[in-house]
Amino acid sequence: MDSGDNTIGATPMPSGRTQATTRRTFLGGTALVGVGALSACGSDDSPTGTAIPPTETSTSLPPVPKLNGDPFALGVASGDPNDTSVILWTRVITNPSKADGGIGSVPVPVSWEVATDAKFDSVVASGAEVATADFAHSVHATVDGLKPDGTYWYRFSIGAAVSPVGRTRTMPADDSQPSSGQFRFAMATCQDFQGGRYGAWGDAAKLDDLDAIVFLGDYIYELPNILTGPNGDTSRHYTSEVPTDLPGFRARYAQVKGDKQLQAAHETAPFFATWDDHEVQNNYTKDVDPELRQAGYQAWWEHMPVRLPPPQNGELVVYRTLDVGGLIQLFILDTRQYTDPGACPGDNPVGTVPDCEARSDKDRTLLGDTQKAWLLEGLEQSTTTWTALANPVLFAGLVTGTVEDPATKAQVPTFFQDTWDGFPAERATIRSALAKVDNPVVLTGDYHAGFVFDVNDTDAIPPAEGPAVCPEFLVTAISSFLFSEDYTKFNPQVRYFEAKHGYAVCTVTQEDFSCEFRYVDDVWDADSPITVGPTWAVAKGEHTATEVTQG
Repeated sequence: MDSGDNTIGATPMPSGRTQATTRRTFLGGTALVGVGALSACGSDDSPTGTAIPPTETSTSLPPVPKLNGDPFALGVASGDPNDTSVILWTRVITNPSKADGGIGSVPVPVSWEVATDAKFDSVVASGAEVATADFAHSVHATVDGLKPDGTYWYRFSIGAAVSPVGRTRTMPADDSQPSSGQFRFAMATCQDFQGGRYGAWGDAAKLDDLDAIVFLGDYIYELPNILTGPNGDTSRHYTSEVPTDLPGFRARYAQVKGDKQLQAAHETAPFFATWDDHEVQNNYTKDVDPELRQAGYQAWWEHMPVRLPPPQNGELVVYRTLDVGGLIQLFILDTRQYTDPGACPGDNPVGTVPDCEARSDKDRTLLGDTQKAWLLEGLEQSTTTWTALANPVLFAGLVTGTVEDPATKAQVPTFFQDTWDGFPAERATIRSALAKVDNPVVLTGDYHAGFVFDVNDTDAIPPAEGPAVCPEFLVTAISSFLFSEDYTKFNPQVRYFEAKHGYAVCTVTQEDFSCEFRYVDDVWDADSPITVGPTWAVAKGEHTATEVTQG
């Protein structure tokens, strides 16, 4: 990466000015260089820091190539904010249906601006990146030197072409509280494109007070076309085959990110994203084909606004924290890359299995040794008012029924082993660490329904009531096929259940943490009315959530 002092020439900006600019430069003359990333760590084998790799080291930009069409067809996004910095993302693409995006192999210079107003009358930072074919002409621009707890607007340009405008936020400084008195974020997961339209994202895009969007995985689905809309509607079918290589995964992302409601949500607030399984393969574990994983991880990185380097040798460390001053620290987890395969034999069409002795092996791991050590150390050191796990798969546990054991003729509980239920010893360790934190909360995706759980200090099977460590708020799917069967009769720890499509909005203050469930009435109607469901909240110093819906 250059130092920020190398002139790259006069770059025309959409505001009509022409100025000499470095790759990252304050208009006031202060060089913008990397000043640190979100808290992160290395792979299971090599705990190292992360940083965006250099994209251009020469002193001049390449020429703007001839582009046939809108080069910002997938929109813009921001993500991984800290108190003085944020990542800006776009992908230069004019034809999402073509393997090369309609760009070919030429490098493309991409300029960017950041302002304190939506009209860009007060531009505070600008720079340029070079988008290359090696990474699908994606751009991850690090904008440093911003003021803490600030709202900014950004845009990109390529020659005369100008992108949509996005809004982003920086976080409060260490130990500071948000000036608004709250941290408000949308929480979402599971957006199978073929499963319906993105009316939930359309609703989220209308919320002008969001500080962030936390995405808990399954941004794309690798599945074949198995769902059809009303009256045989196939307009949401995938136009590419099940991805088995990098071009295949890129095609899936290009189709999904072409959705205008998803683009609008990205333009609304910075994303803080992790993955689940469908970004690679359904229910995959650490034993998945490494070439498939490398392809899936690279395509995910290319299309997410993340402060991470591209994957190497099929590995990409995505666990990290989002630090909101002294108010809340979110630990974002990876529950796929390092995960042991299921211990219990048997599988029915929805993935439930009978209990078995091997499940309780103390050495079984969902997180991997290095991520677990990082999480335990982070929980021990956390000093914020609230501490949350941004956790892709169900944590509290869920028994789905019973079956007869052929040997003993006794009734044996069944459960999803593709969740924390498959790793009770490790879950107990994490749960004990959460119990030592003043105000813990677990936030979860993956399961296609909305829940509120008590995370009880017990691993009894079948579940039993016990002292609650914290609540778990589990958000339903944006559009994926719903899991509508109600298992509450087997699970006293379930406080709330609803199988509808939608998302959730969480509001964190010094006094409480609330989760408002928002549902689309018709997932196949992009303009569907939104039903605001119940709001559940946990008060500071308490360990269980209570419905506080204002009627």
